[in-house]
Amino acid sequence: MKHFYFTLVVLCFFTACRHKDCVDVLCLNNGYCTTGECNCPEGFGGDNCETFLSCEALSPLCPPNATCQMLNNAPVCLCNAGFEGSLCDTLTRSFFTNGSTAYTAEDVCNCPCPPPCCIGFPYAAPILSNGTAPNEFIINGFGGFDAPPVNVSAYITGKDTFIVPFQTQPDWGLSVEGQENTTGTLDRNEHTITLPYKITYNDSAVDICTVTLTRQ
Repeated sequence: MKHFYFTLVVLCFFTACRHKDCVDVLCLNNGYCTTGECNCPEGFGGDNCETFLSCEALSPLCPPNATCQMLNNAPVCLCNAGFEGSLCDTLTRSFFTNGSTAYTAEDVCNCPCPPPCCIGFPYAAPILSNGTAPNEFIINGFGGFDAPPVNVSAYITGKDTFIVPFQTQPDWGLSVEGQENTTGTLDRNEHTITLPYKITYNDSAVDICTVTLTRQ
């Protein structure tokens, strides 16, 4: 009987009591182990505190030019508009302009007149240059309408999308903006930029157009 009792004590030491040992437990993100399990700080979860549960916990680890957002109840680092890449250190506009990239332009407009006046028409090649903001590019020499060409600001909103907000100048004689409920598209495979836009003239006449810019 004494031998049997000794066996039970040894068995408890090596099995039933082993789960209380923290020697082999690795707790991450400042978690700590008690009774064989990790106690995770606020914002972390998982067996080893390896899972981020909130943007407050993940944000300090996001790369520059990235912002933490909750997607499907999980925090993720997303590149800010105008940036891409695993480290969010690549400017999206760099695929379309190096500061002096020329494009061939062709417009198609819905005008109050019969064909052929409203079929697509080309005009002098615009030049794309970098804007001040990281997600901004400028269409220099934007034209194709009954007014002098103007320089239009566009803002990248995603890897292949951009918008043109309402803009005008005292000497333009018109205003330019993207069509409602539409976005411009950037196609790096075809090296084209497509923009549905609206021109409003000082006499309140309106042109609804789509221009396709193809890199020369």
